[in-house]
Amino acid sequence: MNSRRSKGLGSIRKRIRSDGTTGYQLKVVIGERAFVRTVKREDAKTDKAAEKRLALFIAEIDRGEVQCKEAEAAAQSAQPTLGEWCEIFLRDYTRQDADGDATRQAYAAAFKHLTPELQNSKLSAVTTEALHTWLRDVHRSGRLDAKGPRGLSVSTVALIRAAVGSALSKAVKRKLLPSNPTPTLTDLNLGHGEAARERVKRAALSSGQIASAVQNFDPDTLLWVQIMAATALRPGEATALRLGDIDFARRLIRVERSAKRVVGGIRGQERLGSTKTKSSVREVPIGATLLAVLQAWRDRTEATLRQLAGIAEGVTPVRDLVEPEMCIFYADLAMKETRSVPRPRASLGRKFKAAVTAAGLPPTTVPHSLRHSALTAMLAGDGTMPGVSVVDAAKIAGHARPSVTSDVYAHAVQANLTRGADLADALIAPAPSAQVVSIGERTK
Repeated sequence: MNSRRSKGLGSIRKRIRSDGTTGYQLKVVIGERAFVRTVKREDAKTDKAAEKRLALFIAEIDRGEVQCKEAEAAAQSAQPTLGEWCEIFLRDYTRQDADGDATRQAYAAAFKHLTPELQNSKLSAVTTEALHTWLRDVHRSGRLDAKGPRGLSVSTVALIRAAVGSALSKAVKRKLLPSNPTPTLTDLNLGHGEAARERVKRAALSSGQIASAVQNFDPDTLLWVQIMAATALRPGEATALRLGDIDFARRLIRVERSAKRVVGGIRGQERLGSTKTKSSVREVPIGATLLAVLQAWRDRTEATLRQLAGIAEGVTPVRDLVEPEMCIFYADLAMKETRSVPRPRASLGRKFKAAVTAAGLPPTTVPHSLRHSALTAMLAGDGTMPGVSVVDAAKIAGHARPSVTSDVYAHAVQANLTRGADLADALIAPAPSAQVVSIGERTK
């Protein structure tokens, strides 16, 4: 059949396929645009059936449905694959300065876990179900070694999920995707929240445990430990502290830097860089004990610098020997240039590990455990002092949201809630020897 029709009405041609079966080719020309559709034999067995298919085809064109499908197909074919987009994300949407090196490397390591099927999928073809299945598989058998496939920890899977989610979130902002298909950690049902809370609970040290290790620390490592245990600073933040960051009069530490590894430099060499997040820039109050410790450090350091400069004890130097730019944990005191360079955390970490091992503390104890210890103590309080609020603890910790603090440190928050219940319970407790006049006031 070869039916010729006027433009806009369309034409029908019978076609014989390579396998010997027959079909129909529907063609509609509107202006300079030609629309073509092939109909299989099983969908139109007769010429009349083909004509009905043609009428439906013309109606779809009139409604714009065919044009929309073609535009969607063209847009999808022009889309990058997930693997290609991850490369674009690393190149164009991650920080390219030195402070972004570690984050960019972490993203790149996470993207290596993508399966070939996901890497080759167009962005619009990546579904929540596919990512859900992939992440659960990574948790079960995401690592290969001599013993065969092994699973990755929940924390590692969370980092991989976050990296892919960040890349797809940027694709949404670029209008390459209508929404982000990355599943939530809750949907993955890997027990992430419980695992994180239990890990932090185990990591928190008591004052007795910290005291048992104190005698094994050299003075510099001891100061590092005291700062982290009393302020909840991260190890990198404590290492990057400078004298100018300490306000002795107001009893505050200004946290606005973190020690970063020098990529491509001498092994272990570090520099001053930005904090983990913008919310990590903060002011942290310090107690009287830590204040005295820091003042003693300043006095000792000044005395040492006097000796190096050959200045007698009774002579007043032209300017302060301990300058504001000087790191508390300096690389080398001999030269001015190296006083403003942080000491490698690896050396402090090795001394810390040796001390806690000698004290018999759990082998999982790391410098970051001191941050967990401080926040747990702040939130839980003790028999004489109530704990701080979650909002205040989040500010001290440098968390972007108080919900992060309350979720991770739920064990400490619960202890403070229980203490609050005891305080409220006192309102109804009998007081035979006292006459209650008003809340907060008693007379005998």
